[in-house]
Amino acid sequence: MKNPETKISTPPLAYLLFALVPLLIIRLVLLAKGPVGLFGYDYGFYLFAATHLNPLSASGWLVALWGGYSNPLFYAAKLFFIPPNILINEFYLFFSPLLALSFYWLFGNNKKSALFAVLLCAGSLIQTESYSMFLWKSWAAMPFLLLAIKFYQEKKWNGLIFSALAVALTHRTTLIVLLLSLAASYLTEQILDKKYRKITLPLAAGLALTLAVIFIPHLKSVVGELLQNKNDSVRTGLFLDGQNLFLLFWPYLLLALPGIYLSFKKRGSLTATVFSLVCLAWFLLKLPFYRRFLIYLDLSLIYYGAYFLGQIDYKHWGKKLGIALVLLFLFYLNFQFTAAKQPLISRAEIEEIKNFNQPGAFILATSADDAPWLLGFSNNARLGAPGLLEDPNSYEDWQNFWQGQNEIQFISHYPRPLFFYQRSYRLQSQFLQQCLIPVSENFFRYNYKCSD
Repeated sequence: MKNPETKISTPPLAYLLFALVPLLIIRLVLLAKGPVGLFGYDYGFYLFAATHLNPLSASGWLVALWGGYSNPLFYAAKLFFIPPNILINEFYLFFSPLLALSFYWLFGNNKKSALFAVLLCAGSLIQTESYSMFLWKSWAAMPFLLLAIKFYQEKKWNGLIFSALAVALTHRTTLIVLLLSLAASYLTEQILDKKYRKITLPLAAGLALTLAVIFIPHLKSVVGELLQNKNDSVRTGLFLDGQNLFLLFWPYLLLALPGIYLSFKKRGSLTATVFSLVCLAWFLLKLPFYRRFLIYLDLSLIYYGAYFLGQIDYKHWGKKLGIALVLLFLFYLNFQFTAAKQPLISRAEIEEIKNFNQPGAFILATSADDAPWLLGFSNNARLGAPGLLEDPNSYEDWQNFWQGQNEIQFISHYPRPLFFYQRSYRLQSQFLQQCLIPVSENFFRYNYKCSD
């Protein structure tokens, strides 16, 4: 007979699997409304990049490393005959639990904080928003960002090199965050240990790079274009524009503040602190894509919130009830946030694009919002949209065109036959209405007899 006083301990793996359940449920709630790709503006660009590439092209691999929507993983998948849809959709879903697991591994032996990090990752509105926006490269890189921080803290250089290389192969912006954080951490450590000689070389390299940017015209123009770019999407990153950030951040901020205090008091992770300061400085200085850095700042809040919750002794039932209510509140807010999400395009509209088949056609979208869907789902047609793809006209030209001015001259810049795609914006000009022949609900063929 068993001793009634014997306690049966639950293995950590069981707790981890239980902690992952809310994360998966929240992601599946979004999928219940449609494929996750329908919620993110960038999906069509990624789908096109993964579909239209030559895996044997050395220059293509190099371009994928530098930036854009392509990625070395797309080329590798092509070599192993992995379909683009699986790479784009299923891999993307896989990155979500991988990010939570990276948080779990980051905390090492502190299993309480590790489990809370997984749960807070599930409840985060910022992570949910970035996931629904289909920021494929960001989500591919963030788990390795956390692992790189972990390996740097533990001075495990092989793991650090592997993780940093994975970040470099997936997302340039995340790599910049990682390198800045590691460099600042190294310098801070040497200064605190009074090992001033070890910072001479890094400082000299930084000074040389700064001088190169100032005096080499090409580098100066590249950096200047980034810092003073007139394109709003480059300047801000178009993440949570117009939102009250305090309403989104406040629950995690309340949890993170005591975590920050305890971390300083107990001399916690210096690298995590430096990482947080780097992200905060980038956002406050409004450097390129600064609103996207809210995603990395949120990782910091998750870390410190989990650190705080892991320091609490939950032997008393009142504390257990309290943390359960806090987590339920966070999940409730997230379910509300997720339930309000709506696809940017319907399945029927995607089928319309797929079924459009006019040999030699040039499709001109009247709104830039439709460009990624046309690029991702059309049958290799030539495409144009305001400021995107094969568009020869300036923004001022488009403003005049939308107002019904210089229409014939504007249209003459595009190849024939010309088809207009008017899903997000319908042209108001009476002249054009008479010259457009409906092909389907959103496709219209331009009748050149109106102007010839």
